[in-house]
Amino acid sequence: MDVKLAKRPLSLGGVLWSTANRWVIGTKGRVFILTPECANASGRRERREVSAAIEPANSIEAVCLLEPLSEQYAYDNALGVLASDSSLRIFAPLGNPDTDNWSQVGSYKSETVPSQMCAISCTVSSVAVAACGFMNGWVEVVGLKPLEDDSENMATGTVLSIEAGRSAVCHMAWINGGDSRGLLLLMCTVDGGAALWRVGSDLKQASPLTVIGGQDWRSFTAHSVSGGCLVLAKMGSVAIVDIVTEGEPKVEYVPLAVSQTIVSCVIDESRERIYVGAADSVVFVLAKQNGRWAGMPEEERVLRDGMRKTVVKSFTTKFRINRLLLRGLYLSPNGRYLAFDVDDQVDWDVASDGAFITRLHFHQFADWTPELLKRSVIKLADGKYQGELRYALWDLLDGCTAEDVAAMVEALQQINVASGSVQQRQRLAILNYIASTPKAITLEDMWQ
Repeated sequence: MDVKLAKRPLSLGGVLWSTANRWVIGTKGRVFILTPECANASGRRERREVSAAIEPANSIEAVCLLEPLSEQYAYDNALGVLASDSSLRIFAPLGNPDTDNWSQVGSYKSETVPSQMCAISCTVSSVAVAACGFMNGWVEVVGLKPLEDDSENMATGTVLSIEAGRSAVCHMAWINGGDSRGLLLLMCTVDGGAALWRVGSDLKQASPLTVIGGQDWRSFTAHSVSGGCLVLAKMGSVAIVDIVTEGEPKVEYVPLAVSQTIVSCVIDESRERIYVGAADSVVFVLAKQNGRWAGMPEEERVLRDGMRKTVVKSFTTKFRINRLLLRGLYLSPNGRYLAFDVDDQVDWDVASDGAFITRLHFHQFADWTPELLKRSVIKLADGKYQGELRYALWDLLDGCTAEDVAAMVEALQQINVASGSVQQRQRLAILNYIASTPKAITLEDMWQ
């Protein structure tokens, strides 16, 4: 899937995967929101594309997601943008999120911290919450509430200040610590240190929970959270933190081989694997052995070869994979694909009209089988998925044959559900979506 951009995507955090199953690509001037659609008969992937933009006088320095929002807001998803004027901007869809450009609905600029804002992160607690990190090591926590007389726009609420360290904040993340820990804020600084803080639900108080890593001047640049596990990654090292078990959080460190800057990491719960991607397209694979996490060199070679073959299918020019710039790794909603964004910003990205091209790839795991396909559609029928149903179904239906779709329909029809139940409505919604997909995989074709 090629995406033409006026400027290159941001090097770190420039390509994000929304829980609503949309690609969000940030550049210096505009954020692109891409909604994938099922591949047509030719196998070419399509998408709907909208964008969000700030005024030309400023540039975009970072992008984060704000989702899913509660019913008190006029929209389900929003995104935060760090502008070069040291302000946080909030953008949201005021119309159809797939067809209408997103609009600015709120902003925040500190009046108390005499420093440049350099990192942001957003989450949803009782209200939308943003964390703003500064060059002097301070972090401000900001609550964002809908205006009483205008629910489409947001107003700044409570502000809490935390001293993350004496070095610039470079990476942050909000984490759900479960019933025992509540809302956690991860703050990483450029000196290589990181800390977890517990933030009160009223956003008025915070307390330190644990320190991660040492001050080795290799800063953490990527994280992932899943199943009570927080993974932090930087050049040469991965920290795996237990954020659920009560008491002092246990941290396990795993060394990595030499690579360029780490740009992304993914936790694959179903396969019990962790994938860590570097800018030079090196992908590390970690698995548990004898109760501890360790690198899997043989799996890394197999995965790298498979990803290279996936890239070969879409490239029209010769390339060397270690010269391609990796911008992000993402697990598709049902674990069918390891999706990744990789492009060659040296040789082939500048077209005649001056636009840059970044390319989204979908590497299907070798262990994906028709049986897994049927299990996955049954899980969807039970409501076990994230984001919107049609995007989770896109992951299953994209590029499927009529035989695959017939097997999915048969699996759905074998489920015993009560008339008028939630499961029955869910099953009907899935069948209706299958019937509305491109002609290559419609119900009419699959019975022929």
